Amino acid sequence: MNSQLFAAMKSSFIRLVLPVVLLAGSLAAADLSVTFNAVAKYESGVDITPLQQVELWVSQSAHDASLRRHLEAELIRMLGAETTFEAKRFACQQLAVMGSGTSVPALAELLADTNTVGVACLALANIPSKKATEALRDGLTEARGMAKVQIIHTLGNRKSDAAVKALIAQTYSADQAVVDAAIVGLGKIGGKKAAKAIAVLREEERPACANAVLEASLRIAEKLAAKGSRKKATALYGELVASGHPLAVRRGALGGLLRMDPDGGEGRTLDVLRGSDAALKPGAIAHIATLKSPETSAKFGRELARLQPHEQVLLLDALAVRGDAGALTTATESLKATNGTVRIAAIAALGRLGDARTVPTLAEVLGTAKDAPERAAIEQSLVRLRGGAETDRAIVTQFRSQTPEPKNVLISALAKRGSREAVPAMLEATLSPDAVVAKAACQGLARLAGPADVAPLLQKLVRVEQSEVRSAAEDAAGQALSRLPEAEQRSALVLDVLQATNLLEPRCSLVGLLPICGDARALSAAKTAATDSEPRIADAGLRALADWPDASAWEPLLGAYQQASNDAQRALAFRGLTRLASEDNARVDAKLIERYRMLLASAKTDDDRKLVLGALSGAASPEALTLAAEQLANTGVRAEAELAVKKIAEAIKDKHPQAAQDALDKLK
Repeated sequence: MNSQLFAAMKSSFIRLVLPVVLLAGSLAAADLSVTFNAVAKYESGVDITPLQQVELWVSQSAHDASLRRHLEAELIRMLGAETTFEAKRFACQQLAVMGSGTSVPALAELLADTNTVGVACLALANIPSKKATEALRDGLTEARGMAKVQIIHTLGNRKSDAAVKALIAQTYSADQAVVDAAIVGLGKIGGKKAAKAIAVLREEERPACANAVLEASLRIAEKLAAKGSRKKATALYGELVASGHPLAVRRGALGGLLRMDPDGGEGRTLDVLRGSDAALKPGAIAHIATLKSPETSAKFGRELARLQPHEQVLLLDALAVRGDAGALTTATESLKATNGTVRIAAIAALGRLGDARTVPTLAEVLGTAKDAPERAAIEQSLVRLRGGAETDRAIVTQFRSQTPEPKNVLISALAKRGSREAVPAMLEATLSPDAVVAKAACQGLARLAGPADVAPLLQKLVRVEQSEVRSAAEDAAGQALSRLPEAEQRSALVLDVLQATNLLEPRCSLVGLLPICGDARALSAAKTAATDSEPRIADAGLRALADWPDASAWEPLLGAYQQASNDAQRALAFRGLTRLASEDNARVDAKLIERYRMLLASAKTDDDRKLVLGALSGAASPEALTLAAEQLANTGVRAEAELAVKKIAEAIKDKHPQAAQDALDKLK
């Protein structure tokens, strides 16, 4: 084994493993001094290895009492005056995990310092010993301001009855923040004494602390309910739900009352819905989803007309969560609502509740939909309907019927459902006189058409007449072609159709699909097209060569570039050549370098050279670096040349350090 590696492994073993082994036996506190002395000096931003080592020991001490005692002693030492604040905070974090009553005296001293009271509270909040509560309670005597508030919050979080008396005393402090913290703390603790104190505060009606008293009262009521004190909890909830209190408290109290009711809150919910207290209705409506009675949906559905539109929306959503027959009936009836928002909510509910049987209903609504948001909601619900292939067939049936319109919504829904059942109907629709429908059908086929659909799809492409549909049809055919695994099969299908048609537009479209085929036959057809006497066919052929997936198109595309009759053709071919060159950057050889050299030499403008330099920067070789460096003298592309030099130099510096450095020196 390499001697340096062995030394490093030995050092790591001594530093990380050996101390744990020793601590598991009879290690004295002095043996920890090196690590903990480093912790004592810790400041943010320096090496955290000592902290990580202590964290490891703390984790392992969970099952080792001896190790735990040693660590706690050292952590207590970290709380002393000579250590940094970061060390104290770290020690408190660890004591919060494994500290005992032994740590309490040292932590208690930190309570007197406003700089450390927070970290001390962190530890004391989690130490199970009663001594921690006593220390916090004693700390209230000298603490002031936010320090006292922190201690009070910690006492509340410990939920110890022993802290109640001290917190009651603080409810009459001159510091309102302290008063509020003490009141909330009493609510967290609960119990008879705390509940009585909060009741007294409610009777005193002190405006400054009213909100804190109500929050604490709600906590007390929740604790009473949890303990089974139904009568007391109900009475307190009843006080808190009264108008005039903060809305959050009232809604929380209503929720408690609903849970306490013997009927699960059904009667009270009904009362709220029929009442005039609008603020409580959203909470009551939300509760409907949890009710157990099989008649609930029908019962509350009959209340829908009594509610305001925004409340009707909430109720429809709650019923949809229930998912039963009564909910479906209510949602269906709500489709006739005059309010658009309610109709959309009903449509959305049907999407969650329905299946194939719901399709005719949604299709009928589609025919009378008032606006785009409503049609979008119908589409989304059609997508969400349960029922799988049966629902797909039901949607196809509606699509093939005379109504409804617009049919593109049905096509789009089928596509999003991933319905193979819909492919034949979509193929038919590609020739629809309605361009919107035809385009939607093509877009659907782009997602759904498989290998078996390629031939009929190409036949449809030939027959498409609307220009706005043709692009979508080309995309659909291209997507379907790409799913065929064999290039020869793709090429045969396209070329058979190409040879069978003389129509200009279809021929251009088919030539545009040749790069997806990608084999020698398709390339030959693209070359032939690029020299066609019909300008549009020739343009399609040139574009096909420029889009070719590999360098086999280099020579014919180079010829097209050299023979281009206008700047547009020349630019198209040049961009294609540059892209083809970049495709081979992973395997740089003399041939590729020569191609880049030719491109730079034949570039007509600085924009062309910038394009080549961008591609060249991905070729990691000394020869490519030389080409890029040669362009530094051209002020028009200096910035791009510098970037290329830097990128290539970085890529080759390990294998060719001198070449990389020489090129970088030219940038100075």
